[in-house]
Amino acid sequence: QGAGFVDTVMVSHVGGVGAVAVAAQLSNLLGGTAFGINGGINIFSAQFYGARDWTSLKKCFGFQLLMNLLNFFVFFSAAQLFGHRILHFYSSGDATIMATAWEYLRIVCWGYLFTSIIMAYTFMYRAIHKTKVPMYIGISVNVINITLNYLLIFGHLGLPRMGVAGAALATVISNGCGAAAHILYAAITKQPFLGSLRELTGWDRVFLPPIIHRMIPLIVNETLFGFGTTMYVKAYSLLG
Repeated sequence: QGAGFVDTVMVSHVGGVGAVAVAAQLSNLLGGTAFGINGGINIFSAQFYGARDWTSLKKCFGFQLLMNLLNFFVFFSAAQLFGHRILHFYSSGDATIMATAWEYLRIVCWGYLFTSIIMAYTFMYRAIHKTKVPMYIGISVNVINITLNYLLIFGHLGLPRMGVAGAALATVISNGCGAAAHILYAAITKQPFLGSLRELTGWDRVFLPPIIHRMIPLIVNETLFGFGTTMYVKAYSLLG
């Protein structure tokens, strides 16, 4: 969410506010769905952490990663296959906004993978009472994003002036750094939710159904709420 906000503010100097706001709606929907996925799983992760059940905690994290990667695939595919239709819906067919929005979306959608990984780690840290870790990494990601936006949007330090495309590239790179930081920190500090592939995927018919039962209502709620929020952009586009 922070990256989209920073991009929208900084591209105001190159006349791309409307386009980035339109293109960012798909990212907002991805974030809402991811909130439902991770929130539902974390109901159980927190309990397993409290009970010091490391085996089940690892299974939760493995399932969390899988669901976030599936969420990435859905939204990345939507951006690549139906991006123009989505942008047309939110921009009410304004050709100028659509062209600029697509310039942003076609690049930034590759960063959905990193966003999904960050979400999985962030929520797991919440479950194990280490909320400062994602906070520090999140601050660092936004600092990197602001710096790269400044360099790539306006073409400073000999870099090309990329405009809106520069904002998208900066977001992808900064989120990539954030995902790498999460992975490295967890591995170096040997977090209790990490394990082998077998430990992360050792689900059975008893383990998954209760989690899925809790997770689905949250996914539906957060997705509908997120879609409702994006309708403000649709309304503003109709008003010009």
